[in-house]
Amino acid sequence: MSQINEVFTAWQPRYTWPRYSKYQSKRFFKKTVIYMAYFSIFIVFINVLYDKFIQGETAIKYSIIRTLPLRTYSRVQGWMCKIYLPWPGNIAVLAAFKGVCRISLEDAERQKLSEYSSVNDLFTRKLKKGIRPIQRGITSPVDGTIICMGDAKDSANYKIKGAKYKIEDLLGDPSIWRRIDKKNTLKQAVIYLAPHNYHRFHSFTDFTVTDVLHLPSLLFSVGKLTMKYFPGLLAKNERVVFSGRYAHGYCAMVAVGSVGVGSISSNIAEFKTNRISGLFTTTYSVFSGSRVYKKGEEIGLFNLGSTVVIVFECPKEGFVADKIEGPVKLGESLGNFEI
Repeated sequence: MSQINEVFTAWQPRYTWPRYSKYQSKRFFKKTVIYMAYFSIFIVFINVLYDKFIQGETAIKYSIIRTLPLRTYSRVQGWMCKIYLPWPGNIAVLAAFKGVCRISLEDAERQKLSEYSSVNDLFTRKLKKGIRPIQRGITSPVDGTIICMGDAKDSANYKIKGAKYKIEDLLGDPSIWRRIDKKNTLKQAVIYLAPHNYHRFHSFTDFTVTDVLHLPSLLFSVGKLTMKYFPGLLAKNERVVFSGRYAHGYCAMVAVGSVGVGSISSNIAEFKTNRISGLFTTTYSVFSGSRVYKKGEEIGLFNLGSTVVIVFECPKEGFVADKIEGPVKLGESLGNFEI
């Protein structure tokens, strides 16, 4: 027996991992936290310099929140939402999302959860044909909540929910006012899509799209709280601008991205939003030509709730708004012309 013990002792490892004391572990953790804090401050400093001297942004709070990896988070969330869910797992997972987001399938083309193969499939569901009658005048392009509606020239003075911006910044078009008839003005409506809403956006009028502009940028949340404390948020987020003409002149629809909603797509052209990019981003046109959309015709979709802004030229005294805030459905009239 003693010989066996001697052999066993001889085969024991001669080297062991060093054992850190409780004090050493706390010291290591403290150093890690301090280094991470220094690194975060350095990144914020770089963001402040970039925003101030290149972007012309003086509000430090944007530079601070931009330090968070919101674009990366949005990519990861988008990838997870597109994971294929085989039956019966899809029913269990989607039932949970349906309950948390308060999604109703009453108006959906597919009303059984078993017919959806992923979370993204559920969010981008189609409606039954004819379930949203298209009314007269300018109509809502989405299901959502009207945040504000009014004269686009006054948007820089709005004190509500993220609508405080210059319309030329939102559209990425500094010369927009020079191309508007002096007898006319620009109206706008800002409509927020919650996660439970229908996620596709449609034409709000008979609309000839002549240009589609992609403005890569940040992905802040467009929730009510962040839009309240971060004025002009919609003109800072990544967005796609569909611009062209309608019966009364210029018009445009802006699909604004949000954190978790890095992906916007359209049937007019292929483009990729929330791309991996460096420090500098470039605005570019993804479509130039002529594409006619009838009022109510689908143009594109979000992969989660976000915001749509419609902008349209009209006579200064010739447009009467039907709704200026509150819930709205696709196809509901936002206003009519008295001419």
